[in-house]
Amino acid sequence: DRAPDARVMESILLLRVDAGLSFFNAEYFKRFVLERSRSGDREIRAVILDGMSINDLDTTAVEALTEVVEELEKRGIQLHLTGLVGPVRDTIRYSGLYRRMGRKRFHASPHQAVLHLLRDWDRKDPEGERIEGYRESVEEDVKLSPGRSDTD
Repeated sequence: DRAPDARVMESILLLRVDAGLSFFNAEYFKRFVLERSRSGDREIRAVILDGMSINDLDTTAVEALTEVVEELEKRGIQLHLTGLVGPVRDTIRYSGLYRRMGRKRFHASPHQAVLHLLRDWDRKDPEGERIEGYRESVEEDVKLSPGRSDTD
């Protein structure tokens, strides 16, 4: 609703959190992510959570995030986290969630997460050309500057 130029991506749900996650909003966060991932009009294979604005994560929020990961995995959906600040990354590491999810599900930006997912899906599908279609559809201001690769 806030980004009218945004395009729906095949099989990927991108959500952004604009607040800290703690005991007072952890249950709402969990319900919201799980409800949004049950999109009726398309199959969701991955949820990318842009956590750039998450500046705090308490133990209740870690528990809620863990429950989200578990519930999504039961449905065959991967959760990827992006843009987490140092203290939030530390909390996730200390909680064991980082080890449980695996390092390949943490990215610097939503763009990097999308590239990772599409590369992975294209590798598993010899006919897949998702990443090329994505690169062609990305607006100029999102594309990487000349001389840089998608992994920079």
